[in-house]
Amino acid sequence: MTDWSIPTESIGKPISYALAAKALLVFSAILIVTMFITYYLGSVGTLASSVLGGIISAEAVIFTVFTLLSVGRIGVETAIASCLIATSVAILNKLLFAKSAGASVEVIKGSLLSLIILSIPPLIVSIAALYV
Repeated sequence: MTDWSIPTESIGKPISYALAAKALLVFSAILIVTMFITYYLGSVGTLASSVLGGIISAEAVIFTVFTLLSVGRIGVETAIASCLIATSVAILNKLLFAKSAGASVEVIKGSLLSLIILSIPPLIVSIAALYV
């Protein structure tokens, strides 16, 4: 029989300032790197940084992309495509998280097809946003 009782140990503080500071650093780094890459390479730089940024934090990429859009550095099509690319990469990076957490090969293989299928629609729409 499973014991469903509530553990008596303390779970600690619900807000971690150290974790918040790390998140701030990640957001800031993605913002700065993407802005510099976009400045030097234009829309291609934004799209490339969306791939790399999606591995780390799709939310930070999306925030950065819409910041670039709001100041007129990129177009709407590039912003949409970049956000969708970052989302697709973020879906696929769950395999990295599973591997680093010690998931078995069977679990990773079982998840691979599902994650690929989930990442295809945003990639298709991002291509359509750029070329249609």
